Amino acid sequence: MDVPEPPRKHKSTILRKVLVTAVIGALGFGLTELILQNGESSWMASIFLGSAAFVTQFLVDVERRLDSVEFTYRTEAVNSHQIMRAEFAKINEASGLYERMENGALPIETIVHLIRSTTQIEKSVPGLVYRLAVVEVHRLITFLDEINHNKDTTYEGEDRDWLLALTESSRSSINAISLHTVDVGGRHFLLSDLGRRYISEQAKAIGRGVHIRRIHVLDPQNPDEDTLHEICQRQLDVGIEVRILNPARHDALIDFVLFDQVMSYETTPASQQTGDESPVIVNTRLLLKPERVGKRIEMFNALWEAAVPIRREIAGPTAA
Repeated sequence: MDVPEPPRKHKSTILRKVLVTAVIGALGFGLTELILQNGESSWMASIFLGSAAFVTQFLVDVERRLDSVEFTYRTEAVNSHQIMRAEFAKINEASGLYERMENGALPIETIVHLIRSTTQIEKSVPGLVYRLAVVEVHRLITFLDEINHNKDTTYEGEDRDWLLALTESSRSSINAISLHTVDVGGRHFLLSDLGRRYISEQAKAIGRGVHIRRIHVLDPQNPDEDTLHEICQRQLDVGIEVRILNPARHDALIDFVLFDQVMSYETTPASQQTGDESPVIVNTRLLLKPERVGKRIEMFNALWEAAVPIRREIAGPTAA
C-alpha cells in the first residue's frame, strides 16, 4: 500500500471567518445600495452575501478537515498493514521453522531446549559471558551448516568432544588407523586421560554391538614394544581387534577413524623438530562427503588385509 501524501496545512480561525464575512457583507451592501438604492434590499443582499461567504468558508474548512482525517486514516491503515504484514511474516517464518523442526531428523525436544536456553541469557550477564555465549552459538551454527551441506569441517588443534561423541554415537563399526607418531610414539595418546576415556567409550560401544578394529602403523626404527604391549593389551581386553602394519611397503599413510562407515575423523600432526618432542596436532577434521569417505574405507580394508594380527608375545594373553 502506497504512503499517502499529507494534506496542505491551512490556518482557519473564527476571527478570519468573521472578518471575511463582514467584508463581503459590507461590499454586498455597498454595491446593492449603489445599484438599487433601496435600504431594505441592500441589507438583505448584505446578509445573504455574508451568510454565503461564511457557509462557503465553513464548507472549505470542513473539506480540509476531511482531507486531514482521510490522510490520518490512510496513514494509520498503511502503518497497520505494514505491521500486520511484518507480524504475519514472522508467524509464517515461525510456522515454517516449526514444520521443519517436526520433519527434521533432530529430536524436537532437543531443538526447543536449545532455543529456550539461548533465550534465557539475560542482558545483565557480564560482557565476557555474553561474548562467550555468542561465540559458542556461532560455532554451533557453523558446525551444523557444514554438516547439513555435507562439507568437511575442521577444528583447529586437538579435539576431545568430537572423538568421544562419535564413539558414543556409533552403532555399527569403528575402524581406525593409528600412526606411530600420533598414537604410539612420544605422545602415548591411548595412555593419556583422553585415551583412557576413549577406550572406555569403545568398551561401551562394543557392549551395544559395535565392531571395532584398529591398525597400528609402527615405526621400524623405534617400535617401542613396551608401550605397544600396554596399548594393545588395553584394547584386546575390551574386545577391540588389533593388527600391526609395517609401513615400509605403504606410502602416504594417514591417521583416521571411520565411524559407521559414513564419517572419517582425521588428525594432522605438526612436523617434529627433534625426536624427543611430542607431536602437536595442527587440526582435526571430519570428512562427510561420500566419495572421500569411500576412499578411506577402501584404504582401511586394503591395509587391514596387509596387516598382521597382534603377536601373543607382544600383546600377552587376552584377559578373560
